[in-house]
Amino acid sequence: MGLELFSAVGPAIVERIVQSGSPCFLDLKLHDIPKTMERATRVAVDVGVSVMTVHAAAGPRAIEAVARIAARSDTRVVAVTALTSLRADDLRALGLKSASVVAERYARVAMNSGAAGIVCSAHECDAFKRAHPTGFAVVPGIRPAGTAAADQARVATPRFAADQGADLLVVGRPIRQATDPRAAALAIRHALEVQVGKPT
Repeated sequence: MGLELFSAVGPAIVERIVQSGSPCFLDLKLHDIPKTMERATRVAVDVGVSVMTVHAAAGPRAIEAVARIAARSDTRVVAVTALTSLRADDLRALGLKSASVVAERYARVAMNSGAAGIVCSAHECDAFKRAHPTGFAVVPGIRPAGTAAADQARVATPRFAADQGADLLVVGRPIRQATDPRAAALAIRHALEVQVGKPT
């Protein structure tokens, strides 16, 4: 459940998803003062969201606040590190050295502050998993082979992301904009199930 759909139809759709028995991944990337983020997290937990995103840039106090709320529930809080749309020149303009440095630093803050894991590109995932073996890695920017990257900068195929240790893949436009969304989703599933002709 991303910001676009949430803005269009509101929180009622989250409740509908949860009530249907399906897990809900609420990807609103909360970034605010600690108290506001804490209250928003409480609402998400009360509704029954399975995974929700916050921005690691909100800082340790904010992440600690949301982690305290989530700890009393089954909701996992994951912290966004470097958006997959950020290119090298974007990072330089923000005074940041590289996506890998940002991801490593933000991951350390997030995990030390009680987050269940992070959101990062597949290219930063392996380093995160080696540093935080129990951390939950959410990987967006997934593009099946032959699919246009569009406005994303650090993309990867589903298979590559899985091989880097991704626990959850975020796949939007490759399915949503496909002529046959179901076939596109099944092709991604197949790519994850088969590696060199063998089941994984």
